[in-house]
Amino acid sequence: MATVIALQLSKLNNLVQERELVYATSKRILDILISLPALVIASPLMLVIAIAIKLDSKGPIIFVQKRYGYHGKIFSFYKFRSMYIMRDEMTPKNLKDKRITRVGRIIRRNFVDELPQFINILKGDMSLVGPRPEQVFLTEEHFNIYKKRSCVKPGLTGLWQINGKRSPIYQNIKYDLKYIRKKSFLLDLKILIKTIPVLIRGEK
Repeated sequence: MATVIALQLSKLNNLVQERELVYATSKRILDILISLPALVIASPLMLVIAIAIKLDSKGPIIFVQKRYGYHGKIFSFYKFRSMYIMRDEMTPKNLKDKRITRVGRIIRRNFVDELPQFINILKGDMSLVGPRPEQVFLTEEHFNIYKKRSCVKPGLTGLWQINGKRSPIYQNIKYDLKYIRKKSFLLDLKILIKTIPVLIRGEK
């Protein structure tokens, strides 16, 4: 009897692993199929943004910051620089933040400052859909909270973004954990589709 139960559990475990592999593979293919053409199509716009940033304020065109990723891996996270160069690297919560440049207010409004993250996705550091990668110092201060999110790749968009939430810090955790519980290829597609009107509507 014990042998039969052990065999059944082994088969169940193998089935779960196979499904996870299929999901991970299909998710990676989707990431590449969307990110690569997106970079090509957006390249003229990205060139204009790069020139505008350089003319508007001093500093690098691309903002690079260490973020907490899949299984705790620290990676270099890319964005177009939308802030003046300051020691405080906390992410601004609204467009009225005085640290944001003139060009920054424009590119943050419809999230085009996030375009360089398609490079992160192609590198495999991120996925199109998943919890947003958090700043390293926050994960160190609240490790137990953010460790739960690291079992999936961080994403460009997710449940929190499509729900239009601008909630206090850490409140997005409940959306991230919900995504992790219900993650599927179909859910990823639904989130991507619902992200389109969010991009068009923009941040106010």
